[in-house]
Amino acid sequence: MDQSKGAAEVSLGASLRTIVFSHYWDDARPHIIQCGDPEAPELANVEANLREFEVIDPGADGFRYPLNRDRTARSLPNAPEYVNLRILHEAMEALANFLSGVRSELGTRLD
Repeated sequence: MDQSKGAAEVSLGASLRTIVFSHYWDDARPHIIQCGDPEAPELANVEANLREFEVIDPGADGFRYPLNRDRTARSLPNAPEYVNLRILHEAMEALANFLSGVRSELGTRLD
């Protein structure tokens, strides 16, 4: 196998396994601000939630699996000792609703 091709495949594979919320948010935020008030508390709340998720689950896969990829430790070493699942659910639902509304608004503007 060609060495350069192998390196590209490994690099691509690694990038697909790692999600950095802040990079997506930094790209999306200017477009989201076009939909409303840039000082809206909802915008600050969404950003704070995304950044908190990134601290707790930097690879965006720890919430899905109990152990890390090597199966040597728990998947969320930065997680708090206790998680109130109702509050987590409400935060995730609010985030999903916000982003769904943004998608709808931006989609309408593109039409």
